[in-house]
Amino acid sequence: LNYMAVGEALNLDPTVLTLGLTVDNILGLVYFPVVSWLGQEKVADDFKESGAKQTETERQTEQVAKNQAASAFTSQGKIDLEGVSLALATAMGVTAASEWLVSWLGLGSGGMSVPLATALTVALATVCPKQLAPAVASGDLLGRMLLFLFFASVGANSGTIGAALLNPQALALLGYGMGLYLVHITLVLLVGQTAWFGLSRREVLVASNASVGNAATALSLALSKGWTGLALPAVLVGTFGNAAGTFVGMALGYHVLRPMMP
Repeated sequence: LNYMAVGEALNLDPTVLTLGLTVDNILGLVYFPVVSWLGQEKVADDFKESGAKQTETERQTEQVAKNQAASAFTSQGKIDLEGVSLALATAMGVTAASEWLVSWLGLGSGGMSVPLATALTVALATVCPKQLAPAVASGDLLGRMLLFLFFASVGANSGTIGAALLNPQALALLGYGMGLYLVHITLVLLVGQTAWFGLSRREVLVASNASVGNAATALSLALSKGWTGLALPAVLVGTFGNAAGTFVGMALGYHVLRPMMP
């Protein structure tokens, strides 16, 4: 959603949007396994040092934290008519409110309703978590379906992935993305573990995963590695990052990238 909002703000051609999605998927297929591999040695060392000292109470506490983190993100409620109705009503209300705010504030078009809708949704989820809980599972399903439909419509208008990769801009964008990912992972590993920040390897990797991916990918990394204490932080950082990233991306798009475009 961050990507699509920035693309709308810059009025990008559908072919360019598809090219960006393709490159992002290719880089993700490389990045996420690398991050998982980087965490292997550290986890093994930590378990050698502390595994024998772990008590039954600590193991039970970790299991509870793991279950709570997983349920907090993936299994809040069941999919039923009530949840679907609440999710649709909330989505339409937020959309209408964001469109009205854009008009009232005189922000014009260009995708500004997307960050406003993000802010309204986060505010509602923060203020009324219990009231919106029945809509979580249904909303997640409906959101994914509509998002995939949107991506499919963009792809249908711009040709195949193979054609997108044959675009002269593909290699340049792929090279830029690789450089961006390399700089990111190098900086977080070198700077994050300094005495100034004092973060462990696992904390740095989960934070990096949440930054490049989202709450789902960061949570998957934490749970797959047994870093149960980082499960909830992974969800929170990933969710906040997506919300903040929309606004940051829009600001860069409007004030930095847009003036640079012909």
